[in-house]
Amino acid sequence: MRIYKILLLFLFSFLTLDIFAELEIPDHSGEYFELSFIDALSSDSISTIDMKGKIIIVNFWFSECLPCQDTTPLIRSLYEKYSSENVFFIGINMDRERSMFLKYCEENGITRPQFFEENKNWDTSVALEWDVAMTPMFFVINTEGIIVENTVSIKTLEYIIEKEIKEKT
Repeated sequence: MRIYKILLLFLFSFLTLDIFAELEIPDHSGEYFELSFIDALSSDSISTIDMKGKIIIVNFWFSECLPCQDTTPLIRSLYEKYSSENVFFIGINMDRERSMFLKYCEENGITRPQFFEENKNWDTSVALEWDVAMTPMFFVINTEGIIVENTVSIKTLEYIIEKEIKEKT
């Protein structure tokens, strides 16, 4: 039985690679990013308009996404490393059910602000506005509110954060 699961996962990974290879992700670099919402974890009001002068990392994710799960500890370490350097992290969660989202956040120590719309999944207003076609996806917004990268992989995220910090100083 175990070998069948492994073969199935192997086959699925090749199929999804083909699908993602054909996806054309629009490049929103140079566009102004604005978002205001009530944080689904703390109920605080969050607005990127109030964050001028900060670098903002926006992470589109959902709890059942295996690559998203793999990035969770990496994002937490980046959050801990850079939050004192005026880097602000926002999660855009695309789970259908609030209970799944909250359970995942609690189990994984996620405390950074999270945007969530009940029963929306991929149809969240933010995901639709920014043509999000896969997860995890990261946007890097500079201190002026302009998207400098929107197809960032977790592997290059820290490099881009460092680059933006250097440009800010």
